[in-house]
Amino acid sequence: EQLRHNGILLADAGPARIAGSLPLLGEIQLDPDRHVAVTPRLAGRVEAVRVSAGDHVQRGQVLAVISSPALADSRADLLAARKRLALARTTHEREQRLWEEKISAEQDVLTARAALQEAEIAVEAAQQKLAALGASAGDTAQGLTRLEIRSPLSGVVVERRASAGGVLKEDETLFQVADLTQVCIDVAVPAQELGQLREGMAARVRTSAFDHEGQARLRTISALIGTQNRQATARLVMPNPRGLWRPGLAVQVELQAEAAEVPVALPVDALQTLDEARVVFVRQGPTFEARR
Repeated sequence: EQLRHNGILLADAGPARIAGSLPLLGEIQLDPDRHVAVTPRLAGRVEAVRVSAGDHVQRGQVLAVISSPALADSRADLLAARKRLALARTTHEREQRLWEEKISAEQDVLTARAALQEAEIAVEAAQQKLAALGASAGDTAQGLTRLEIRSPLSGVVVERRASAGGVLKEDETLFQVADLTQVCIDVAVPAQELGQLREGMAARVRTSAFDHEGQARLRTISALIGTQNRQATARLVMPNPRGLWRPGLAVQVELQAEAAEVPVALPVDALQTLDEARVVFVRQGPTFEARR
């Protein structure tokens, strides 16, 4: 009671299971596996833009409409190939019927069959060419040049570069769309701390921007160390269902090391400084002895 009155508390030292942690600074990044640049493969003119930066979009939603002369050529080739296929099919059916009725020679049937096969190949090639351009034969009622640019995934438009009336170059990016329900965190790890890291490690994430804590896991550790700062980059992934963690946000990351069994553990408050050394005081009867 007298010890407590004098501000001295006693605690037992003994075996314990201790989990260490490694505090690091990081920044929220887009998950590259959930981030897509919407880039038409055709040059042309932007006829209309249907979304703005910050809009939520669904997979397959129309983002913009462009007009491309190159698309008109490809669609015309497909339409012509389909008409040749229809004619070749009719010719083959007629020659097959005439041969069965012994009116025409077998060679005529074989020639018609070869022409039909060539027409089928031509249609398939034209369709694949359109697919490679990100288009299809589509509804030509509004013109052969029209192409609807659709979102490849559900998410948020994080960048819009397209403007109605603008000229579009081949392979020019119009939009950036990202699924923000999961984000990445890049942290710089000093070289001497890399031995503590393991893929799959859990981490707590905080920020001064708001009072909310996130849970992340270590995904990858860079194989290279910076020659100037002697640090490697580690990347964590974190669920973000509410969209609170925005790319560019600075965060504090606390990596949780696996708990380990130690023979002797004591509270951090028990450590004292004596003659510039860290010691603990051990009770020996009515007195206390400083031990390093």
